[in-house]
Amino acid sequence: MTDLSLQPADTASPIEHTSDVSLSDRLTALRRRTKFVVTDRTLLTVGSILMPLGAVLVLLGWYGAAHTTRLFEQIPYLISGGLMGVVLVIAGGFCYFGYFLARMLSTSREMLDAMLRLEQRLESVVAAGDGGTVTRGAALAAVAFVATKTGTMYHRPDCPTVASKPAAELHTVRSPGTLTPCRICSPDA
Repeated sequence: MTDLSLQPADTASPIEHTSDVSLSDRLTALRRRTKFVVTDRTLLTVGSILMPLGAVLVLLGWYGAAHTTRLFEQIPYLISGGLMGVVLVIAGGFCYFGYFLARMLSTSREMLDAMLRLEQRLESVVAAGDGGTVTRGAALAAVAFVATKTGTMYHRPDCPTVASKPAAELHTVRSPGTLTPCRICSPDA
């Protein structure tokens, strides 16, 4: 007689075990891919389908109700065409609004990231020039402001008030002292 004893599961050949694992991994990956994720592009597509479809249903409902004189024939047109069309137009509008909000959020995130990168770059430039820790007041003091010879306000060099003046009429101001800041260029900001 032949020996038909069963082998334990952990003594299976490595090839069979590998194919079982890869099959389960593949099934898991397949399950993950079937998950529906709503993106801003999806909202735009759904909104661009629902709104015109709703408008067409409203027009078809009106056309059907307008071409019959019996009330019991007009009511189904009103319900199926008119009300369903209005619901689809409203749902499409909400999808467009969701798309608008998603785009606005992504734009604000991009802008925030750019501003953070710019702030880090400015801090590294100021820190490299001063050799370490720099406060906001010290960073402002490092910037040279300008004032006219007889003026009572100090400005940034690129301020429209002083940009067109010749250099002979301006002098550099390191510490403003009694001068007031310009309200156009806001040198303290």
